[in-house]
Amino acid sequence: MQQTDTAAQGAGSGHSAGDATYQEVADLLGHLRLLLRFLARNQKGWDAVATAGRSIPGDTSGAGLPTEICFDLLSRTPEEISADNRQIERLYSSISALAAVAAPATVSSIAITSAFLRDEMRPSLPLAAQFAAQRLRHWASAVVLLAFAFFLLTIMVLVYADRGRREIQQLEQARSEYQLVLNTVHQSHNPDLLANCRSAVPVEATSDPRGGPGAQPLCDQLREAWYRMRIVRADLEAWNAVWSRFPVVPLGRLPQDSQNHPRSTPPELQREASELHASANMAVLTGFVLPMFLGLLGAFTYVYRNVENKIRAERLSSGDGAHAMARILLGMMLGGLLGIIWTNGQPIELEGVTLSLGALAFFVGYSVEVILQMLDRIVAGTVSRVQGQT
Repeated sequence: MQQTDTAAQGAGSGHSAGDATYQEVADLLGHLRLLLRFLARNQKGWDAVATAGRSIPGDTSGAGLPTEICFDLLSRTPEEISADNRQIERLYSSISALAAVAAPATVSSIAITSAFLRDEMRPSLPLAAQFAAQRLRHWASAVVLLAFAFFLLTIMVLVYADRGRREIQQLEQARSEYQLVLNTVHQSHNPDLLANCRSAVPVEATSDPRGGPGAQPLCDQLREAWYRMRIVRADLEAWNAVWSRFPVVPLGRLPQDSQNHPRSTPPELQREASELHASANMAVLTGFVLPMFLGLLGAFTYVYRNVENKIRAERLSSGDGAHAMARILLGMMLGGLLGIIWTNGQPIELEGVTLSLGALAFFVGYSVEVILQMLDRIVAGTVSRVQGQT
């Protein structure tokens, strides 16, 4: 395939009939067919091709490449062309002119794209292009499955984080309502009312508050508020139990978990430990896990868009798979590190647009080059200032 991409240099390199073998000429004819097919399929203007053909030796008809050069050479056998030095020069010149019009696509990229798409040109393509296209096809299938799996996982984590956030908000609201009613009871200075409410709402959550004796409306409100708070705390503990099944991030675990010491720890401390546990889990989810997943999805999105653009322009190369994997890893790393840089949880303003941490992580994963260029400028400026001070 090296001769494919250097065919434009062949016209000026002194090739002669003795230098070109039968197989080389056959390969060059295949390159010529690929270039013509690329120009016709992409609806490139034949005016540009004809203009390039007027400068080719032997084309005195003014008709350009389509009639004088292309059809004339394609109608000849490799034996005839290899035996005629003038025809070899015309073949190299034709490929050089067509390659200039087809740029930035090359014969190699056109062949790999044709093999990747499995079009009608695939049987006549070089084996190297077919092998490269097969590797890219396997890579693309694996990436599609991986991206779909991470997309579903990200949705599940988003739903899980949203549920935990709502549970924490509901607990704070229930606690505020309970404290407000309790303060009202204490401010009434009624010993009977206070005793009645205490019997309706036990200090230790060992019985159902709905089983308490009949109370005044204020005590009923206190009992209902306590009952709602107990339900929310139970839901929050269940939310924590789901996270505890995934011991990936030890930062979300407390040294003395209430689930590990249900008997030795007082109930009030167990409830506080559960709430602290939920807050730590939420901080890990929203500050590291979700930005990492969203940065990964942003990198996947860029890779898909880039591959699609290369297929449309027929610019696939054998190294696209390795470059895309490096891009995906960078997007995941930068997205995960973003939560460490911005730890205050405040929205970030970028070019006049306010973005949340998750949206910015997706943007970072999609535009890795922009972030790396910014880092290069920051590092270069820092080094220059340090060198100027020394």
